[in-house]
Amino acid sequence: MNNTLQLPPILDFNETSNKGTLFDTRDGQSYKVVKIGKQIWTAENFRYLPPNEEEPPLYNYGKFENDQQLLFGRYYNYKTATKIAPEGWHLPTKEDFIELFKFILNDNNFILDPPQTQLTLTNKKFIIDTFNPEQYPYLSIYLRHKPNTPKPSPYDGYDKYGFNLLCSPYFYNPEHLQGLFYFSNSSFLWFQQNTNKTNEYKKSIKINLDKVSFATSNPASDYFNVRLIKD
Repeated sequence: MNNTLQLPPILDFNETSNKGTLFDTRDGQSYKVVKIGKQIWTAENFRYLPPNEEEPPLYNYGKFENDQQLLFGRYYNYKTATKIAPEGWHLPTKEDFIELFKFILNDNNFILDPPQTQLTLTNKKFIIDTFNPEQYPYLSIYLRHKPNTPKPSPYDGYDKYGFNLLCSPYFYNPEHLQGLFYFSNSSFLWFQQNTNKTNEYKKSIKINLDKVSFATSNPASDYFNVRLIKD
């Protein structure tokens, strides 16, 4: 039995700049964080290696050196992704991402489509939020990494809020397409599902160069990156 006292993570945050640092006391790693609207997000892909995992997270199949491992973070299957957040933080839900996207769109004077309505059998009217980020081209440029170079890559963006999202490879489980890594012009991040089922397809957020979409058919055994949000 391990009786070691686990200290909570330390958040050093500047309310003026809306930026700060999250220090994970479990392994000593630190992460940039940023406040966007009312939410505080990690501004780097997570790198925590949980102990005693049956299917441990990956560092891009051993193809990258240490500096690139820090750049892209670890890759987690869905089950592990739901368990790695330190105290006071969590794997974002779809609703967390929608709040983020709506804030960015409103902050940049986009006109949001109104939600649809639906009538119940008792003739009571309910508002159904049908927000679809795919309807807003180039939403992703406000989140994408902005390099400090005179010749930016076509995969880069404005990074107006310091989210610092990178195009990164993604990994299919060895039982799925022979465990291959794929380089892409997109970023794949897990988001939390409201279900206890384990052997089903999971959803992720796909942030492409020209659009943002909620992917619907990713096996839970695939390996994607993780961002965290403060409770």
